[in-house]
Amino acid sequence: MGQLIPVITGPTASGKSDAAVLLARTWGTEIVSADSRQVYKYLDIGTAKPGKAILQEVKHHFVDYLEPDEVFSAGRFEQEGRRVCRDLLKEGKMPLVCGGTGLYIQSLREGIIPVEADEGYRKFLKELFEKYGAEGLHTELRKTDPVAAEKIPSATYKRVARALEVMHVTGESILRQMENQKKHDDLSFIIYCLMPEREYLYGRINKRAAEMVETGLIAETEMLFRRYPERVNSLNTVGYKETISYLKGEIDKDEMLRLIQRNTRHFAKRQFTWFRSMEEVHYIQTSACYDSELIAQYIADDFNERLQNET
Repeated sequence: MGQLIPVITGPTASGKSDAAVLLARTWGTEIVSADSRQVYKYLDIGTAKPGKAILQEVKHHFVDYLEPDEVFSAGRFEQEGRRVCRDLLKEGKMPLVCGGTGLYIQSLREGIIPVEADEGYRKFLKELFEKYGAEGLHTELRKTDPVAAEKIPSATYKRVARALEVMHVTGESILRQMENQKKHDDLSFIIYCLMPEREYLYGRINKRAAEMVETGLIAETEMLFRRYPERVNSLNTVGYKETISYLKGEIDKDEMLRLIQRNTRHFAKRQFTWFRSMEEVHYIQTSACYDSELIAQYIADDFNERLQNET
């Protein structure tokens, strides 16, 4: 096992960022952001990006990192994220990974299996998904790699497609290849996943969405919509999609807010599904009774105990 590094994750609005900032202050370290939207400049309000004061106090790697029309993949995050972790360790700092993009965290921990692209097979998978949905892809995985199908839920369709592609190109299960990678890895990651009570989380989501609208989400989206095409991937994000519909006159403001709240709740459900599919995760049940300081202290105590047990 390589050097142990903590990861704090959880669904949107679960409080993971607040806990991570508290820990980073205590440890005198920096945060490696695993958020596929906060990586972009100018997407501030709609991504619940940490405020300027916090970003100045605690360095966040991969926040405000790219222009909104650039592409940032899980594979690139794995390579650059691991490099940052190694650099921080050399400086005597414990890296602290925090974010809610499950694919990024999965890639950071398990790596991306390098395979040569088979465009014909990718086209087949795309057509299969368009015709039969996520369940259709998962049925195909059960035929070709039943062991992986048991581990990877159908709802995480990007993982399902990747597992199918790896099996198709290499003839070997993605699970076996990941296990071989981990045996020779110099880094290992302990994942702390905040799992708030559903009603508590949905209340936080609804409140935060309303606050985003009140504090300038419409003006922020209008600026982005003027500068970048609607089709850029960064704007295909809950909060911005609905606000663009409002700016185009397709819905009114009340409907915009209702859709942001609803779609964010749906997004949180998908995150729950992803996190539950991950192995070796330390789940932390939270509610209104657990503030950020309590969560941060719990993670710090548990992580320090794990480090001591390794030595």
